[in-house]
Amino acid sequence: MAMVALVGCGEPLAVGPVTGAGEMVEEAPDANPSQPWDSPRGETRLVLQSHGFDDERATAVAVDSQRNIIVLATFRHVADFGTGLLTAPSPEAFNLALVKYRWDGQPLWVKVFGTAPGFTGDAYAQSLAVDRNGDIVVAGRNLGPIDFGQGLVPEGGFMVRFSPDGEPLWSRHLEVDLNLFDSGMVIDHAGNIALAGSFEGVLDFGTGPISSANWSDGTATSAFLAKFDSLGRTRWVYVDPVPSDGFGLAVEEDGDLLLSGWEAVGHRQFGKPMVLKFNPPGRQMWARRPETLGFFRKVAVQGGTLTATGTFASAFQFAGRELRPCGRGMLLAAFANTDGHELWGESFDAEARGLGMDANGVFVTGAYSSGADLGLGPLAGAPGSPPYNVFVARYHRLTGRPQWTHGFVATGIAEVADLATSRFGASVIVGSFRDGTVDFGTGALVPDSRDMFLFSLTP
Repeated sequence: MAMVALVGCGEPLAVGPVTGAGEMVEEAPDANPSQPWDSPRGETRLVLQSHGFDDERATAVAVDSQRNIIVLATFRHVADFGTGLLTAPSPEAFNLALVKYRWDGQPLWVKVFGTAPGFTGDAYAQSLAVDRNGDIVVAGRNLGPIDFGQGLVPEGGFMVRFSPDGEPLWSRHLEVDLNLFDSGMVIDHAGNIALAGSFEGVLDFGTGPISSANWSDGTATSAFLAKFDSLGRTRWVYVDPVPSDGFGLAVEEDGDLLLSGWEAVGHRQFGKPMVLKFNPPGRQMWARRPETLGFFRKVAVQGGTLTATGTFASAFQFAGRELRPCGRGMLLAAFANTDGHELWGESFDAEARGLGMDANGVFVTGAYSSGADLGLGPLAGAPGSPPYNVFVARYHRLTGRPQWTHGFVATGIAEVADLATSRFGASVIVGSFRDGTVDFGTGALVPDSRDMFLFSLTP
C-alpha cells in the first residue's frame, strides 16, 4: 500500500522521508524475507478466546524477554483460558486470573486469586509489568482480604510479585481509605517498580498519609505516581495537588518516568490533557498541558520521542498547526522526550484504548465506527454508536506518517483493554467481547457470554 501524508480530521501533516509497553527479544523482522522491515503490514499471527459461564475480561498484557505473553484478567464462577476449567475462589465476586502463554499461544500456567473464604468482595487489577528476568508484578484493589500465597492482604490495595513460574515471591498492602484506581505499572532496568493511578480520600503507601484534592463542594480524585524498590518497599510518592486522574505510565531507559492523564481546569466538569515527567529520585522535570479539553489515556516513549493518545473536545494549536476534533475526537500527539517540545499531532474519528512503540513505529488500538479513516482510507466495520469495531494502526515515530491501519469487524460489543509491543514491532492486543461476533482475521469468534480475546500482529 502506498504511503500518504497523514490527513486525519485537521489540516494535512507535513511529513518528510521515512528514516527508519514491555519489551521482548525476538528475531529481527528482516530475518524473514517475506516480511521485510521496510514494508510493515501488521498481519494477524495469533487469536485466542476464553470460555466460561459468565464474565471473563482481560485487563492488561505484557511480554517477557523469552517472547512469552502474560495476561491479567478477571472472571466469575467458572472460566477456561485455555488451561482447562477453573473455579473461582469467590464465585459470586470478580476474581483475578494471571495466565502465561508461549508466543504461539500454548498456555504455560494459570494462577487464580479471590477474596479469602468467609469474606466477600471483588478483586480488580489492571496494572501488570514484567522485569528483564521474567518476574511478574501485579497491582490492584481488593474489596476483601486476599491471599496470594504469602498471607492475607487486608482490604484496600495490593501489590504482588511472582517468579517466572508463577510462584508468589512477596505481596504487600497499599493503604487507601476510600477508593484506589490503579491504571499502569512499569519496571525500570534497576528493578524498581512504578505504579500510577488515581485515588479519592487518604493514601498512605508508607511515606505518611496524603489527601486527594478537593472540589469546592467535596472530595475529588487525584492522580498519583509511586515508586517502589524490587522488594516492594516505598521510595517516594507523588500526588497531583489539583483534581486529576492518572491514566498512563511509561519508563525511559535511564529510569525517568512519564505520567499521563488529565487535570482540572475551572469548573469540575472540564479537564485538560497532561503529561508529567519525573527523574528517578522523583523530581518533576517538566509538564505539558495542551490548551484543549480532554485527557491522555496512554503514554509511550522510545528513542527520544514520547507519544500520548487520548480524547479531546476543542480546537488548539499544536506543533505549529491547528488540531480540530472530529467524531470521537481521538488525539495522537508526539513530544520530544528531552524537554517536551511538540513534534507532531493528529486527530481521528476513533477512540484510542492502547498505545505502544518500537524503534520506528507508534502502535495504537481502540474502537471505531464503520467508515472511519485512521490515515489510509476508510475502514469497513459494523455500524453503530458507540463504536465497537476494533482497529490497530501503526504510524512512523518521527513523522506520524501512517504505515498501516487495520479494522476488525465486531457485530456485538468488543472492548479493547491493552496493547503490548515488542522492540521489533510485533504487538499483542487484549480485551473482551459479547452480544455478537468479532473477527480478527481468522474467522468470526462467537462468545459464550462475555469472553476474553487476545490477538497478535506481525510488524
